[in-house]
This record gives sequence, structure tokens and C-alpha cells, in this order.
Amino acid sequence: MQAIKKQLTLQLKRNQLFYQQNRYIASQHRQFHNSSLNQSDEIRKIVTSPIFYVNATPHIGHLYTAILCDAITRYHKLNGEQVLFSTGTDEHGQKVQKKAIEAGIDPKKFCDKNSDQFKSLFTLAQIDYDRFIRTTDTDHKVAVWDFWNRLKDRGYIVEGVHEGYYSVNDESFISEKDLKADQSGGFTTETGEKLEFISEKNYIFDIDSRLKKVIESWIKDAIIKPDHIRNKLLDELHTRKSDISVSRPTSRISWGLKVPNDGSQTIYVWLDALVNYLTVLGYPQNMRQNGKEIGEMIHVVGKDIAKFHCIYWPAFLAADDLPLPKKIINHGHWLKNNMKMSKSIGNVIDPYEILKSYGSNSVRSYFLSQGPQSKDRNFEMNDLIDHHNQIICDQYLNLLQRISGKKILKNRTQLQPLNDEQIQYIGVSFESSINELSDQVIKHFEEYDFVSAFTIIEQILYLGNHLLAENQFWNIKENEQIEALLFTTFEILRVSSILLQPYIPQLASGMLDVQNIQDRALINAKVNLKREINLNMLAKEKVYLAKVEPQQTQPQQKNRK
Repeated sequence: MQAIKKQLTLQLKRNQLFYQQNRYIASQHRQFHNSSLNQSDEIRKIVTSPIFYVNATPHIGHLYTAILCDAITRYHKLNGEQVLFSTGTDEHGQKVQKKAIEAGIDPKKFCDKNSDQFKSLFTLAQIDYDRFIRTTDTDHKVAVWDFWNRLKDRGYIVEGVHEGYYSVNDESFISEKDLKADQSGGFTTETGEKLEFISEKNYIFDIDSRLKKVIESWIKDAIIKPDHIRNKLLDELHTRKSDISVSRPTSRISWGLKVPNDGSQTIYVWLDALVNYLTVLGYPQNMRQNGKEIGEMIHVVGKDIAKFHCIYWPAFLAADDLPLPKKIINHGHWLKNNMKMSKSIGNVIDPYEILKSYGSNSVRSYFLSQGPQSKDRNFEMNDLIDHHNQIICDQYLNLLQRISGKKILKNRTQLQPLNDEQIQYIGVSFESSINELSDQVIKHFEEYDFVSAFTIIEQILYLGNHLLAENQFWNIKENEQIEALLFTTFEILRVSSILLQPYIPQLASGMLDVQNIQDRALINAKVNLKREINLNMLAKEKVYLAKVEPQQTQPQQKNRK
């Protein structure tokens, strides 16, 4: 009876706080719309990668996630939208604490060193982020403590005892349905990690019936990719325990943010990490001032952390009546010989080495065109080499080489709009055919389907090369005919380069420089046979890549200390 009374009192407190908070948000919402902010400020996109653990050096999974985020960001910017792109490093928790002790250095210095490795990797890969956040940043600490206090004040965080099998690798208690029995009578994770049964006093976050309804409705309505993950999330929501342990004893995990007014407990690393998505928006000051108008939040994560982003995170946000993410992209993993990459197996690929060997343009476009966006994919070095040689060099760059030699281009620095006879010679359907393909690419971009979009771009490049070969341009003597072929080929290069900007930003920019193109938004990815083409062949030097021999030594993971 006493327990029921306590629960009713707690629920009443939550309802009162819920009502008060809604009144507060409504008043701030009105105040926000009466402010002088531009419309673009109100509807901006916030693209985020997960923040990456610094317990080990970056791997190609980290690189893939960052490249995918960067491509999504570039797409939205090319579409004329305001975008904020954040990435960073997750620097607290037991794994980092353990590795720092093993290395014999201060945890913060350990984090500084490894965080810098992610920054250098992202620079190599042309990852153009707006904020690189670290959970050791001062503004993030303030945000986490504020968020914790608000959840506690609203009755969602209470003291309690939590017990279960704990995974150090996942920094999480493992659900009973995910336990795997081993031969010793104990339990492991699916990856074989030995689990320890822990019963300890800590703070509990309760996913009550109201939050469950909010999360269930959100999972059904939000854009969560791939689609098949939705049912798994709903099953997880309804079969898991309603409580989440949101702190750990400081005696066990000291490297982290302490619970406000309770130094015996350290804030759970996942609660700490997830709040980074608020920190980059200026939480708590900016969001409290602007109410709910924070923009469209788009998270890009690996499928192994879908639970944290699609159940835990919406629960935390809903408990404080903050808006939930609009889209969550859960991508698959790179495999090697159909196995997860592991140092112990020796099948890990060094992301630094492949970037240095093949360049950021080929690695980015290979990752985006053949990567594990919707399902796991095998990483094959020969596939990367083929992509570099056959698509980037032969189909794309060679198309410029074929028409810019002195025999063909001669001294031309300008090409006039095509007349009717030249259009008839090229084919009256040429313009509409390319434009239809361009429209298909942009539709795939809208779905963040960079794999399908690249296939269509290849078709555009094929048409350009086919047009030259079919008309045997090297044998043409008629000036108007050769100029018609030059014009249409340059148009194909312009259209395809605009579309390729999310994949190969450096090369695409150089190719557009050859034609002095200023308007590079996606809306301009249309053939225009009536424009004047002005050439700057000095810029051609920016768009050259040497081919790579397939038999060269394949880069493998190196120990980075």
C-alpha cells in the first residue's frame, strides 16, 4: 500500500511538472516566433555522427560514419539549406579509464592524444564539420549537469538498486534476451565478451507508461532507416525493463562526470554522451530561450547503437519535453571475409593507410557508393582499387582528358550555345535524358541513398563517353560537329560534377573550376545547351589522379601509439 501511495505521489509530481513545463515552452515558443530570427534559422538541419570512443584508434567504421554524415550535410547545403554538422569524441567511462591506466598516463592526456587522431583522420577525409565536440569540454559538462537536474527535478531520476549482467565493451547492462550462455555456466555477449553479474546502488531513470507511449508513437512515425529495424526497436521497447541505470559507483568508474550533489556516483557514460547533441545547439541557454525551435535533428549511427539512439535518447528527451529526432540512419558494418574486423583476428584495415594510398576522393566515393548503408558489406581492397581506376580515373577524369587535348580542343577557351543543327546532330533527346537522370539522383539524395544515386551518376558519365566513341570524335573534321561534341561533353562534366560534390568534393570542385562555374547548387544540375562555356584549362591540373596497380601491397592496421 505504501509503495502504491509513493508511486501515485511521484506520478502527480511528474504531471504537475509536465504541465508547468508545457506552459513554459508555449510562452517561449511564442516569444521565439516574435523574434527577428530568419526563417532559415528556424528550419535548419542538425546532422550528427555519434561521438566516438577514444579507448582505441579510429577504424574504417568510424570513417564511414563520418563520411556519410559529411555527404548528407553537403547534400543539404547544396540544396540551399542551413546545416549544422557535429562530430566528436566520447571520453568518459570504464573503457577509457582502463586503457589510460594500462598506458600509464593521466586519463585526460590519454583522451587528448586519441581525440586528435580522429581530427587528423577527418581532415584527411575532407570531413567538413562545424563542431568537434568532446565530452571533456566545459560547455558539455554544464549541459549534462543541467539536463540531469531537470530529469531529477521532474521525478524521472531516483535512487535505487540495479542488477544484471554488465558489458564493459558496451558500457551497458545486457538484456536477458541478449545473453548467451557459455560452457562455464556464465554468460557472454553475442561478440563473446564475458559478462559480470553486478548488483549495485545507483540512480535509475524510469521509462514510465507515458514515455513508452511517446517512444512507441515516435518509432512508428519517425524516419528510421533501414525500415526493418523498426520492429526490432518496438520489440526491445516492450520486452526490456522499464528502468535504466543512469549512474555508476565512483568506486568502480571514477573517470566521468560526478552526479550533482553526490560524489559517490558517476553519470552513466551513455547519458553523458547523448547530451552532446544538445550541447552543440547551445543547451541549456539557447534552447531554453528559443523553446522547441531547434531544427530538424538527423542522427547517423551504426546499427549496434540503435537502442541507445532510438529508445534511451527519445526517452530522455521526452522526459524533459524536448523535441525528438526527425531522422535516425542506422547503417551496417564493414566486414572482412564476412567477419567483423578484429585486431585479434588480424583482419583490420587501417583508415589512415587507405586514405594515403588511394586519396580521399576515391575512398569517400567508394565508401558512399559501395558501403554498408543498409546492410553489412565486405570490404575488399581490390574493389576499392577498381573503383579508383575504372570509375574515378577512367569514366570521370578521363572524360575531360579525352576532349582537352590540343588536337581536339586546340586553342578554344570559349564554346558558344548550340544552334538547332548542332542539337539535331547530338540528338534532340540528349538534354531531357540527362536531366531525367539528374532528377533521379536528387530523389535518391533526398532519401540519403548515396549508393543508388552513384549508380545513376555512372550512367550519366557512361553517356558522355559513349557519345564521343559513337561519333568517333577523333576523326571529325567538321568544326560545328566537333564543337557540338565538346559542348555536350563539358555539359555532362558540369552536371555530373555538381552531383558528385558530396562524394568527391575536391575533384568535383576542380572540375567545375575548369569551366569557371560559380553556381554549384543542385538546382543547377541540368543540361543547358543555350549557355556560353568559358574554359580555364589551367585548372585542369587540379583534376588528375594516377591509377593504382592492383598488385601493390594492401595496407593493414598498424598499432598507433
